[in-house]
Amino acid sequence: MSDAVLNERKKRVLFNYNEREIARRLYDGFSPKELAGCFCVSDDTIRSRIAVMCRKAEVADRFELVIWIQQHPGCLHEGVACSSGLHKQPCFCGSAYCAGRIAAFTPPVGPPTPFSVDA
Repeated sequence: MSDAVLNERKKRVLFNYNEREIARRLYDGFSPKELAGCFCVSDDTIRSRIAVMCRKAEVADRFELVIWIQQHPGCLHEGVACSSGLHKQPCFCGSAYCAGRIAAFTPPVGPPTPFSVDA
């Protein structure tokens, strides 16, 4: 089997209820300490759960996990399995994260503004 075919076969990620609740709050900007307070568990328990979620999603840390959640918003819904790993850029999937990156790196179209500097 070719490398291209193997790369297309990514693991599917399906979060359980608690993981979806943690993912929602991470997406909203909660810190691990704030999450621990929400769920009445220790900081270490939350960090452990986040580490498990990172392994499932095949990302390095909670910051990449938040990007992964932005790229795969379906993961916040029950029964929706999403592909693991971050999208290769540029990506035109339509997710908020990928669309924002494209917009940020797309040069403006139209006449220059009076304050632009010609190089």
